Amino acid sequence: DGGYREASLAVWAALVAAEVDAAAAATGRHPGPDVLEGHTLAWYEHGRRLAAPGVVRALDTLHAAARSVHARFEDEDLDVLLSPTLPTLPPPLGTWDPAREVDAAWYYEQSAVGDLESTTSSYNCSGQPAVSLPLHQSAAGLPIGIHLAARAGREDLLLSLAAELEQAFPWSHRHPPVWAGAPG
Repeated sequence: DGGYREASLAVWAALVAAEVDAAAAATGRHPGPDVLEGHTLAWYEHGRRLAAPGVVRALDTLHAAARSVHARFEDEDLDVLLSPTLPTLPPPLGTWDPAREVDAAWYYEQSAVGDLESTTSSYNCSGQPAVSLPLHQSAAGLPIGIHLAARAGREDLLLSLAAELEQAFPWSHRHPPVWAGAPG
């Protein structure tokens, strides 16, 4: 992956640190275990330890990855690319304890989050139009998504295709056994 995962981790942690610092300045509350959940605190602390040159190198890596994604569409003459939203079904609720204190690298090294890393992040990085559609449902009622990405500037194609798929495979009526939807 050319360092993409590590670069994503660094940029994400730096962004969390900047946002938490901004919230702390606005509220006067010091970021600590009494204010932040364990996972958020780990990301914050990791982001605060990063040196600016490391963040710049991480951004360079993400920019190179974005150029590579754009080039793939050109080189392979792709209009739309279909992939799974997640490589496996989501884990059951309660699998991760948000209060648990962990090192930020735990997400990629030891947790199921690394196994659940979606295909969506590379399009977040490239800025290309992309959409995840819950076109199927597991036996347990969990939505199973497909991910569609289009060439840069082809939101029209992507939205048209997504609308056709939603009409052919409607999902607004499907709900898992536990969900936070509107009553009725």
